[in-house]
Amino acid sequence: GSNVTVTGSTANFNSNHGIYLDGLTYSSVIGNTANSNGEGIYLGAASSNTVTGNIANNNAYGIYLYTATNNVVVGNTLNNPGSIAIKIQQNSTGNVISSNNALGFAALSLDAGCSRNSLVGNKFVGSVIDSASDTQYAQSDRLTLDTLSLGTVAYSPLSIFASSSVALAS
Repeated sequence: GSNVTVTGSTANFNSNHGIYLDGLTYSSVIGNTANSNGEGIYLGAASSNTVTGNIANNNAYGIYLYTATNNVVVGNTLNNPGSIAIKIQQNSTGNVISSNNALGFAALSLDAGCSRNSLVGNKFVGSVIDSASDTQYAQSDRLTLDTLSLGTVAYSPLSIFASSSVALAS
């Protein structure tokens, strides 16, 4: 399916997914609350979607991208995950992760096999695990990671993404 919008919904206390986009394209998840679920917001085999302005706290995973491509995840709040705030897995490529606040034991995890994902203007408090290839970090994300003493992380300047992040959010 395509062009589905989930907005202003509450999905709490589900054993699996709070909000689940399965194979959807050109859809939006905007301004929702998904707390205390297995995954707060899950995109499986989903592409070209926007996930923005959501709150996903106390989930095992806040936002989980699995075989997800060309999605924009922007301006979300993800606190106290049981495992990982933002998880990108299974050949997920070309996703833009921007202006999110992620606080937890592991704020972000990119698995091997994922590539060309971009991180722009996020606030990560917790460990960042990057086993992916070609991850691009904006200067602000790179400075945050350096401050956290997380070791060497690949860095590529993203002035194009940084200057157009407002356009991505609208």
